[in-house]
Order: sequence, then structure tokens, then C-alpha cells
Amino acid sequence: MKEIVLMCLVLSFICSVLGQIRYTIPEEVELGYVAGNIIRDLRLPMQVLNNKFRIKSALKKQLFNINTENGELYVSERIDREQICGNVDTCLLNFKFLVENPLSVYEAEIAIQDVNDNAPTFSTNSISLEISEASSVGIRFPINAAKDPDIGTNGLQDYAISPNEYFSLDIKTDETGSMRGELVLERELDYEKERHYDLILTATDGGKPPKSDSCSY
Repeated sequence: MKEIVLMCLVLSFICSVLGQIRYTIPEEVELGYVAGNIIRDLRLPMQVLNNKFRIKSALKKQLFNINTENGELYVSERIDREQICGNVDTCLLNFKFLVENPLSVYEAEIAIQDVNDNAPTFSTNSISLEISEASSVGIRFPINAAKDPDIGTNGLQDYAISPNEYFSLDIKTDETGSMRGELVLERELDYEKERHYDLILTATDGGKPPKSDSCSY
């Protein structure tokens, strides 16, 4: 008899984990942006919204909230993909919707898409490079690399240097996808003819429209 009572007590605290849904939204959307309607998408009756419907997640901020009148899941805080997920390819946020009486759990996954909200940035806007007149043609000088927290085509895509007769730009991409660039001396330098060269290095991303930053040499 005691075993039967104990089993009933345990069963009374078991909650059901039911349907799961997934939404996809871009980052930096306006507050109030509707990701979806959980009542419609989970096929729930409207009255569950009156049963202490709550959202649970591991995030410190409550990025989403539920309109208890119609079941819409809307953005309640600014969403910055780079702050939440860094530079990973896929940014997924997991949520649980809890309904009381009886206790039921519904799961949701929200994918945050990257937008081109950041431009490539150099750590400094001017660099002084001293080169000996006796330097051999073909000598190379690493460039000051730019950084872009965006990913994919919205991230850093290309470097360019202002037209000149003495230096070219050699850009390579390593196995991690990082771009490395070098200035290459193409002609012999003549200190008596030219003592100073002005070059502009530009870093550009692949957004539409693209964003860029420049550094002078």
C-alpha cells in the first residue's frame, strides 16, 4: 500500500515535455518584432495563456516575451548576435515554455541570423613604415590586419591598396578562413627621388551595401 501511495506522489510531479518549434529571425530587429505565434504553431488552446504561462532560458536577459492576449512571441530586448554567440556559424537560442495546471513544457529553438551591422576596423588609422633604400625587390611587409565581428559574407572579404608604382598587395586566406596580407616591394627605391610614399589600405566586407575602413601608410 505504501508503495502505491509513493508511486502516486511521484507521478503527480511528472510534467509532460510536448511539442518543439523553431523560429528564425535577424539580429538587431526592432523591439516588438514578432518571431511567431506559439499558440498557433504549437496548436494550443488560447486558455493556456491564463495558466501562468512562463518562458525559461539560460540567458541573463529576457530577450523574448509572450503577448498573453494572442500568443505572439515578440522581441523584448535588443538582440546582438555577436554578443550572444560570438563568431560561430550558427547562433541558436533554446527556450522552454512552461504551463501550469497541469505542468507542461514546450520547447522552442530560435536561430539568430547575422546582419551586416559591423564594419571592418583597423586598430589604428595610421602606420609609419620605415624601409631602407637598399631593400631588395620582392621584400614583404605584413599589413595591419582589420577585424570584423560579423560572419560569412558580412565579414571581412577583401583588402585593397591605393594605386602606386612601388608596392603591391598579396592577400592569402589560411585554413581557418583568416585573411593575411603583405605589402610587396615591386621596384627599387631611390631616396634622392622620393623620400616618402603615401598609401591607403582599405578593408571591405561583403555586405550589401559593403562597409569598409581605411588605414594610411
